[in-house]
Amino acid sequence: MDAGGGPLLPDSVLYEIFRYLGHADVLAAGLACRQWHAVARDEFLWKGLFYRYYRVSREVPRHPGALRRGLLGSGGLFRGWGWGIRCLCPPMRGVGGACP
Repeated sequence: MDAGGGPLLPDSVLYEIFRYLGHADVLAAGLACRQWHAVARDEFLWKGLFYRYYRVSREVPRHPGALRRGLLGSGGLFRGWGWGIRCLCPPMRGVGGACP
């Protein structure tokens, strides 16, 4: 911080710098001041660190719901492959039995 109390670097610049650090370094940098702590807690920063650390392709779905809606839906990746995949959603009252 400068003498006026404002940050010397904007959050966007800190974010770009933190993207090149490892997870342990981001955690350590987050202890420096409140601004760095806020940037070090950024969800998108940690999502990028996750993909880089575990070497996971960004095309891999992050949660089970992504499979059901994105890949298994009409025209999805698994359509017509005969894998016997079925919806496990509980039936909804007053709505047809089809999965959303």
